[in-house]
Amino acid sequence: MGDEGKALILASRSGLALVDGLVLREVNSTGVFVVTGRTGHYARAGDSVGVVDLIPLEVPVALLRSLKRVARVKPVIRAVENKHPGIGVVVTGNEIVEGLRRNLAGPIVLEKIKSYDRVPGKLVYSRDDVEEISS
Repeated sequence: MGDEGKALILASRSGLALVDGLVLREVNSTGVFVVTGRTGHYARAGDSVGVVDLIPLEVPVALLRSLKRVARVKPVIRAVENKHPGIGVVVTGNEIVEGLRRNLAGPIVLEKIKSYDRVPGKLVYSRDDVEEISS
């Protein structure tokens, strides 16, 4: 990474990145700071999901070993693989349904889904109506 005392945390596999806030707080209270993305975002294998920052730069080896043991039992970040990779898209807006505006976002979102090795599902349109959206 280039910055002294910092290391990237990379996703070892693709999936939903979940951050355990309690473990994160426990680790961060030791002087080893972990900064993560928000919990619940999709990460591909190799994506950066966090950064470890050592403050101060000198950390006792015993502390690092202890944190390593904790991480085996209670990881700060874990990736949950998607068992059902199909993802549908609902585009809402009366102006889209009535043809007053073109839907430019739907096809882009479907391509983004493909870029994460997911299967794009249906692209459906709905008026700005809670009942219609939920059906």
